[in-house]
Amino acid sequence: MNKISIVIATAACLVNTIAFGAVKECSYSPLQQVIRTARTEEDVMKLINNNVNLNIRPKCGGNVYQLAILRGNSSIVKALIENSKLPVDVFVSNTDYPIPGAPKEIPLAFFAAYHAPSVSIMQLILNSGVDIMATDARGETILWYLNQNPVLLNTELVDQVTEKLIMGASAAANAAEAKVSAEAKEEKKESAKEEKGNQSKNKTSAQDNKELLEKIIKSEPDEPFKPEASLNQSDF
Repeated sequence: MNKISIVIATAACLVNTIAFGAVKECSYSPLQQVIRTARTEEDVMKLINNNVNLNIRPKCGGNVYQLAILRGNSSIVKALIENSKLPVDVFVSNTDYPIPGAPKEIPLAFFAAYHAPSVSIMQLILNSGVDIMATDARGETILWYLNQNPVLLNTELVDQVTEKLIMGASAAANAAEAKVSAEAKEEKKESAKEEKGNQSKNKTSAQDNKELLEKIIKSEPDEPFKPEASLNQSDF
């Protein structure tokens, strides 16, 4: 084998490893094997129609969504989303198909953003109702993962996601400002109410003092009570 053949073979092996994602060997279960080798949606529908439990927690190799995404057949991914009743807005391990720099667990949508081999598959995931505004444990959005996928990079899908993130962040900021404004208004209202209550108490206290003074004066009509005289007089 000449040098050119060796380079081509090595490159092909590398591309295949990257495309399939797994960097360690796994003994796939029969169910996993069906999903990862499925040719058409009928292969998946047969499982669903036979009430096979697809909500597995595999020891390795990923769940059915991860395997279907890596398989790269959009009809299989669509069949799972529409018929399996499995939640899509879930977290998956970053162990079997590690993404450099990502935390130990990431949303399935982020996994798809990094590994999806076609725009159609990623679009199915986004249309399934996943939280587009979610972030991973490091605070990264789905855009960080999309920008590392050479198939999805610089596509209209990324443009749409970017716009949604911008609009969503703006809406969240506006909502936060509105909440702060409402809280400040309520606090001002409570403060005014408290001040009014204090003024009312002071007015009542002044009225009570006046009434008490009048009672003292009336009790001694021949010699009216004089507060100033009482203060100047010594008991010694």
